[in-house]
Amino acid sequence: MPFYVGRAVLTRRKESDNLWWDAFATEFFEDDATLTLTFCLEDGPKRYTIGRTLIPRYFRSIFEGGVTELYYNLKHPKESFHNTSITLDCDQCTMVTHHGKPMFTKVCTEGRLILEFTFDDLMRIKSWHFAVRTHRELVPRTVVAMHSQQDPGVLEQLAKNVTRQGITNSTLNYLRESTFQSNSCFNERYKNPQKNFLSGRFGSMYIHYSQAYKKVGVCILESKTKWNSGTNEWKGIRFMEARL
Repeated sequence: MPFYVGRAVLTRRKESDNLWWDAFATEFFEDDATLTLTFCLEDGPKRYTIGRTLIPRYFRSIFEGGVTELYYNLKHPKESFHNTSITLDCDQCTMVTHHGKPMFTKVCTEGRLILEFTFDDLMRIKSWHFAVRTHRELVPRTVVAMHSQQDPGVLEQLAKNVTRQGITNSTLNYLRESTFQSNSCFNERYKNPQKNFLSGRFGSMYIHYSQAYKKVGVCILESKTKWNSGTNEWKGIRFMEARL
């Protein structure tokens, strides 16, 4: 990344970030979309579901936690078509994040990704569910060699994880806070138990975002298929670009 672009990242105003992420969510998520994460921590399994208004802040929290790039690798995804929605289920999904601090680390979070998106020209995401199974944190040998020569004690720091089950502390804290607030407001309004609020159907799609794309105002959404109204058939599509 050129220096002037990196400098723009550091000097970007908070209000501008909010607008960018709001535009991102509007472009790719339905107004009633939900996002769910399930994983297991030291104190047991966790499940967090947030609504559409909280989704922009969720993605932003990932990069606030030290991530410089985020993308998902899908292997052998399965598609299914319904009357009003399309589902893509990938049991071998890897969420890859690059962390710049305290030193470069590549985190591979493996799990099952299921997304449901609407059956129309926009194909916006209606529900997102990522169930984490395990994660790996990788540090390049060159980084280990360089730091170990300068300070042998740095190896202890390298042994510490930068995430919890592939999730940054900033994102985990946001999920805890936002889910509690959302469930409290929902239950107070509709007098429903939390288990009803957390229920729903899910489907799948693929998002690739990085700081470099963000700076030039490009967000990329990759989908396996798209409806062609001219030929009345589904055609494969690689990338849809949203220039914000």
